[in-house]
Amino acid sequence: MRIIANDVTPFRGPRVRIPPSPPLSRRRAARPAALPRRALQYTVSLSPQRLLTTALLALVSTGCLAERHLIVETDPPGALVEMDWKEIGVTPLELVIDHPGRRRLFITLDGYEPVLRDVDFPETRKDSFPLDIFTELLNPLPKDKVQSITLTLAPYQSAKDIDLTPVLERAELLRRAGPSGPRELESSKP
Repeated sequence: MRIIANDVTPFRGPRVRIPPSPPLSRRRAARPAALPRRALQYTVSLSPQRLLTTALLALVSTGCLAERHLIVETDPPGALVEMDWKEIGVTPLELVIDHPGRRRLFITLDGYEPVLRDVDFPETRKDSFPLDIFTELLNPLPKDKVQSITLTLAPYQSAKDIDLTPVLERAELLRRAGPSGPRELESSKP
């Protein structure tokens, strides 16, 4: 067979080598004898390292991460909330903040004045490495940090509704004062 395969092969490199087949056994495989009762009982040897590793894995798997929650509520509800200039939802809203730091909230609702608010999630010593492993990962009873913001939105006022008389009077006073600025009134001097 090998001679025929080598002559028929169009490949002109090294000759094809076909390994010999294993001999076929004419005997049927013998059934394993019934195992004695002693063989069915097995022993487990646990080393201290194995026990420590297992205990550590069990402790880590039961621990939970403490989360930072931000609850935003407005009066009236239904305002659009943007965090760091990305839309995140409509009030009432509960968010999970992943990292400590300052976040900028921009809250808008048709017919109401927009609100811009900075919210700070300070980083504590418990949040820094390696203490965070113990305070967050290995702590089976984490304490979530919740910060709530409740805003009352003011109705939108157009320029027609605002009384601009005091502003115009102050502008006229500054215009008449000239480059040196307004002088103090005589009555205010001691």
